[in-house]
Amino acid sequence: MYRCNGDLIGTYGGYNGGTLNDRPTNGRLLWDDGQDCQNGGNGNCRTILEEDFQSYRVWDRIAQVSSQWETWDRGREGSSQDAVVMNGNAQGTEKHLHLVNDRVQDVVYKLGNQRSGRYELNFDMLMIDAGYFNIQEDQNNRVGGGLFGVKFFDDGRYEVRTNGGGRSSLVSYSTSRWIDISMDIDLDRNRYNLTVDGRTFQLTSVRGFDLLGGINF
Repeated sequence: MYRCNGDLIGTYGGYNGGTLNDRPTNGRLLWDDGQDCQNGGNGNCRTILEEDFQSYRVWDRIAQVSSQWETWDRGREGSSQDAVVMNGNAQGTEKHLHLVNDRVQDVVYKLGNQRSGRYELNFDMLMIDAGYFNIQEDQNNRVGGGLFGVKFFDDGRYEVRTNGGGRSSLVSYSTSRWIDISMDIDLDRNRYNLTVDGRTFQLTSVRGFDLLGGINF
């Protein structure tokens, strides 16, 4: 989970890969230290998951070829619910994951049901049409909408939503370039920051966040 070097793209958007980094605190509160894993942090960052799509073939269905991905409905790997690896339009890489906003395609990247610690999650998206992503608490017991997420509208605006009923105001985003998504998730202190294209949201209305299970696209 730490830093994302891959791509997401499509009539929904593009996914520029992703990384999950473990950020051990060593007894210190690092939340406000201004450090982040992708820029070196304090030396305690450890990449535990990373996806860049470069090892797959173009037209591969991602959940069919990677055990780290699943379709929302298990057993539909390789079907129209599965997302496709494509060429071109990637940010600094050759391949990306193509996402389609057709109410059929629905995939989950598993984050391993992390139970404690602090994590930094980063990825890039290119949004051509409406779409979304959300964070799932339990990768084995998924909930529509997740714990929190972002809904992108086709008019170039988005809103942040949480499972506590919170919604941000509508915020404009660029549909012509890749935008960076990053999350700083502290499971021990129940503190969550989400940054979308440089704008940071402190998520105070997330309820019952005991696990870090997956990302749903």
